Amino acid sequence: MSQPPPDIGHLLTARAGEEMALNEAHLNPKLGRIVSTLGVYRQWVHGGVTLLSGVLAEQLLARAPDSVAAMVPANSGTESVEAAIKIARAATGRPRILYAEHA
Repeated sequence: MSQPPPDIGHLLTARAGEEMALNEAHLNPKLGRIVSTLGVYRQWVHGGVTLLSGVLAEQLLARAPDSVAAMVPANSGTESVEAAIKIARAATGRPRILYAEHA
């Protein structure tokens, strides 16, 4: 039997301060390297890195197959398709894609 989901408010309070570590581990590792190289590694208050997206990515990746190493958050279907195209190009090394118009 599966466990009920954790209370989001409690989870975010308990994980406060882990924003950048979660972002580096599950979303955008290059951002962490850039920020620390520039010497502006600090806790974000608004904009930039958020705790919720990092915790969400961590939880989704814990349930995903081992071959999935990171999450690409998207606000729309267009953004998710764009990310899928970029990931496919990076994985195959091929610059072009095959698609069907009006499919």
